[in-house]
Amino acid sequence: MKLFLKPAEAIEEMKGNEKFGKSFLVLVIAGVLLGITVLIGGQALGSLIPGASLIIGWQGALIALVAIIILGLFSALILKIIMKVLTGKHSYHKSFATIAYPYLIFAIGILIVTLLSLIPVVGSILGALVMVIFMALYLAAYIKMIKVLFETDFIVALIAAIILFVSFYFLLASLVSVLTLMTGGSVLGELGAGTIV
Repeated sequence: MKLFLKPAEAIEEMKGNEKFGKSFLVLVIAGVLLGITVLIGGQALGSLIPGASLIIGWQGALIALVAIIILGLFSALILKIIMKVLTGKHSYHKSFATIAYPYLIFAIGILIVTLLSLIPVVGSILGALVMVIFMALYLAAYIKMIKVLFETDFIVALIAAIILFVSFYFLLASLVSVLTLMTGGSVLGELGAGTIV
């Protein structure tokens, strides 16, 4: 809770205390919250498309939980490599803590936005405002954690964050390209047409 009320102080206290088990638990909590978000979103979509809530809801919730754990573990490895190149300092535990705690902030923000979106008319507007706040908090905490845990400056922390985000952008672009080639372009066509949910 301190991460939300006094984030700078909470991050400073993590220095030297970044245990893998605790970070993994935080990541699992983020995954559960994201799964709940998918479940709620699936239920809302199910009111528009019969049967969609069962497919998107439970399967999507489980996929969200597994995906966030895999993504967190892999992201920590990539961050460890980035920090080794940029600073010579590298630690998987520090990288993993740096990834896990901001993911929790992001997951809570997405859950709140999803709940707000259930309110007719004003819910979407409030959700957009809340998302801006949580994205700012997520990015600021992420960069601050790199700075504090790896004992570097803000410029290096910012560069490391940019490298990580750009790397994942290229990963996503590569996956879309491979899917497009494997399906002869049908995946993107169906996504554009809204037939794949």
